[in-house]
Amino acid sequence: MESKCALSTRPPRRARRPALAVHARTLELYRQLDLTDFVIGHGHKVPAVHLWVKGESKARISFEEVASDLTPYSFLQIFPQDEHERLLIAGLNELGISVERQTELLSYSDRGTHVIARLRRADGQEESCDAAYIAGCDCAHSIVRDTMGTGYPGGTYRQLFYVADVEASGPTLEGELHVDLDEADFVAVFPLAGKGRARLIGTVRDERAAHPDALKFDYLSSRIIENLKVKVEKVNWFSTYHVHHRVTEHFRKGRAFLLGDAATADGKLADIIRMRIVPILAKFEAWREFMFRTVSQVTINYRHSYLSEGQAGKVHGGDCLPWVVADGTNNYDPLVTMAWQVHAYGTASPELMTWCKEHDLPLHVFPWRPEHGEAGLLQHALYLVRPDTYVALADRSGTTDVLQHYFDARGIRNEPSGKLRFAS
Repeated sequence: MESKCALSTRPPRRARRPALAVHARTLELYRQLDLTDFVIGHGHKVPAVHLWVKGESKARISFEEVASDLTPYSFLQIFPQDEHERLLIAGLNELGISVERQTELLSYSDRGTHVIARLRRADGQEESCDAAYIAGCDCAHSIVRDTMGTGYPGGTYRQLFYVADVEASGPTLEGELHVDLDEADFVAVFPLAGKGRARLIGTVRDERAAHPDALKFDYLSSRIIENLKVKVEKVNWFSTYHVHHRVTEHFRKGRAFLLGDAATADGKLADIIRMRIVPILAKFEAWREFMFRTVSQVTINYRHSYLSEGQAGKVHGGDCLPWVVADGTNNYDPLVTMAWQVHAYGTASPELMTWCKEHDLPLHVFPWRPEHGEAGLLQHALYLVRPDTYVALADRSGTTDVLQHYFDARGIRNEPSGKLRFAS
């Protein structure tokens, strides 16, 4: 039996995971998909994080204060994974795409122009799926990664992680994020939408970590709860899990891709940094901004990518386009089209306007304002922006020659629809 499909693999759901936070970079991309308003409207906006040590709040970091000029979404958005999945599945359904559960990937082969995957249904029936690409989201025991042969070096953290969905009260249940940096057991209180609802996420590092199946919420040290002054009134569910510190050596091979992330640091040095250094650094605005840039993922760049070239001002090819609102004009507004486009801040030459028109490439010219320079943009420069809002080409001259050379060197051509494609 043969079928046509777009294929993404993920493992069967075992224990519940603490996936809660939607960061600024994701919200920026979701805006292009018309999903951001729903996520914000149906989740919980966290404006700040509190850092606690030995039962005392040592610092409060306001996301608005440190990131209001970095992104339209200078906050942490809480939107639980189960609700998130329902939203994405509904969106796919509207596009005529159905998500198939209880379907196992047995193997796949990359044929150069397409991928053929062998699948097994819940009833045991096997079939082949012909897809353009395959994206492996199947974690530690990934068939996709094993077939790619990219390696998976690393290990597993010794401590046991837990997550508890609770109804509680106390000063840390006021709607902001609270993190205990104690050296014994880490714990964080993530607020959920609705009064008194929260997720407690923490670690256990003593002998209890060796018996995850026997660990119950009641067995946790009362100190980790008392330190944050949480009065738990009801535990809706409780789960444990281990975290791996593994990263594949390559995320793509041919038409196969791997998707995933890695965990945080561990050890005595990490304890010292958490308890003593972090609360002190949190008092400095530059450090707070650095932390937000890192955690929110707005600093991720692809400067060494094949698609990245040039520099104009502080912006390199491969950087995310800086977000600027000046005189009521938002330079992110044109990005909702999810298409290649050219931005110019100041003026664009007649030649550039003619070239873009002839090649059906949208050109957006923003009158120069001081805010553009403060964001790192260069007046009269040319910025070729990818559909994912990253800068492909940054050129200070703003001429069409460099733009034409960029496309020619990479074999990119225009379709009749005006969309750019890689020539085969």
